Formats: sequence, structure tokens, C-alpha cells
Amino acid sequence: MSRDYDPNFKQENTLFLVGGKVLIQKDGKILLLQRSEKSGRGGEWSFPGGAVENEDAIEGIQREIDEELVIKVRNIHPFTVRTYFEKKPTIIIGYVCDYESGEIDLNWEHDDFKWLNPDEALKLPLTPDAKFLVEEYKNYER
Repeated sequence: MSRDYDPNFKQENTLFLVGGKVLIQKDGKILLLQRSEKSGRGGEWSFPGGAVENEDAIEGIQREIDEELVIKVRNIHPFTVRTYFEKKPTIIIGYVCDYESGEIDLNWEHDDFKWLNPDEALKLPLTPDAKFLVEEYKNYER
């Protein structure tokens, strides 16, 4: 690798899809959602989240919580990042927050929910993002 100036150098731009998933914690457990057939990956378990839509990333994850669950949370903050290049270059920001209040009211994207500890969660058929996030969460210092 040369350290010399190259007058022909042009930065190559790669466009990424940016999304987020959030692990909502309560009493040592995390909230998992079973995906519906309508949303893709039906029957697998994951977390609330989705693509950032012309908004701040934290605002985006709060919007996803509001759309998918209709509960109140607090202390949303990122704890990990996953990058992959399968169908489209993608960055998933993993967030963690605390459940505050409200009854879970699932939208059409999900059929069921469970509060589980991380080891119990890893026994479920998880989406690849969810598996990554649970494994990262196990090492996360709370």
C-alpha cells in the first residue's frame, strides 16, 4: 500500500440501508416478537425495529416502538452495530432501553411476544439480526 499522493484517487461511495433493532429490558428479561407471515420471516423471533426514514436514528427507533408496540420506554441508547453485505449493504444499530409502562399492542408485523432472559431467547428460531443482538447483549455491561 502506497502512502504517496495519487492525483487520480476517487472515493468510491457505497450506499447503506441503515436500520435499528431495540432490546427492551424489564426485570432481567428482554422482549422478543414473533414475526407474522405478512412481514417476512414469518414465525421467527426478533425485536422491534426497522429502517431509518429521513429522521434521527434514535427518533427512528422510538417511532418503530410506537408503531409496533404502543408502550413507553426510557433510556434508549445504542450498544452494538452489525454490518453485512448480503442483498444490500446494511448497517443495523442495536439499541437497548428500559420498559416504562403500557400494555403491549402488537401491530400486523407480529403475531406474539415473550419476555425471556437471553439464554432462553437463544433457544428460539431467531432472525440472524436477533441472534447477533442477543449474543452481543449477553456481553453488554448494564
